Amino acid sequence: MTRLLEDLRKKAYSVYRSEEVKLLIRHRRGVVGLALLTIIVFMALTADLIAPRRFDEVDTALRLQPPSLKHLFGTDHLGRDVFSRIVYGARIALWVGILVVLVEAGIGVTLGLISGYYSGFLDKVISAFTDMLWAFPPIILALAIVTILGPGLTNVVIAVAVVSWAPYARIVRAKTQSLVSREFVMAARAIGESDLSIMFRYILPNTLVSIIVLATLTIPSAILYTTALSFLGFGAQPPTPDWGAMLNEGKDYIFGAPWNSIFPGVFITLTALSFNLLGDALRDVLDPKLRLR
Repeated sequence: MTRLLEDLRKKAYSVYRSEEVKLLIRHRRGVVGLALLTIIVFMALTADLIAPRRFDEVDTALRLQPPSLKHLFGTDHLGRDVFSRIVYGARIALWVGILVVLVEAGIGVTLGLISGYYSGFLDKVISAFTDMLWAFPPIILALAIVTILGPGLTNVVIAVAVVSWAPYARIVRAKTQSLVSREFVMAARAIGESDLSIMFRYILPNTLVSIIVLATLTIPSAILYTTALSFLGFGAQPPTPDWGAMLNEGKDYIFGAPWNSIFPGVFITLTALSFNLLGDALRDVLDPKLRLR
């Protein structure tokens, strides 16, 4: 009987997952977002193969050349190939976005679990700190922190992650409060499971869908914040092919050589758009209420 129930559970799970995949495939915006993201990830993974030149290869004789067959996106003020720098910059954009989200999710999920599981004074303190952080624009706080830490891509990642975990804490706290009185949590307590085990073995898995969807939707914000700080000169330093730094370098030639700013701006927009479209699709597919609607 136990084996039969387990087989039925696995079969139902596989049907549920296959249905989700079918719904995602039929989700037009999700397919567009996934296609865009696939192209950008492909560029990042194959940068050494598809880039015609190194991102830091300087040739002043070719400075400010317009787009052509030889230089698809033109050249910058130092004669560097813009297409090569865009392709290598995709690695930095994806790495920074994913790393920031991992750090802020780690902070926010942990605090959300603790706040939702333990009521009383601890919950009030964490909630008050979360609300206070939520009240300030993240880019302003990140700018203040990176000013103290100094310029650099690592410091930008730390600054953005430290000020952007509030959404994770709020969502996980609400989910935890709705799960803490459920039967399986009460049963785990009855058999002597520790609070830490209950939080990470029983409650956390039931919040993963919300966390995944939120992570997909917050990666664009992380990329835009880090790009903005790089544009201001606090992020990646030359000759690193960061898209924000490329925008900063191209602003002085916006009228004579606009391709230096147009192409980095286009790829920043496409990257953020791809994650937003994919995140909307995942939310529609994974949320039972939205899926039924």
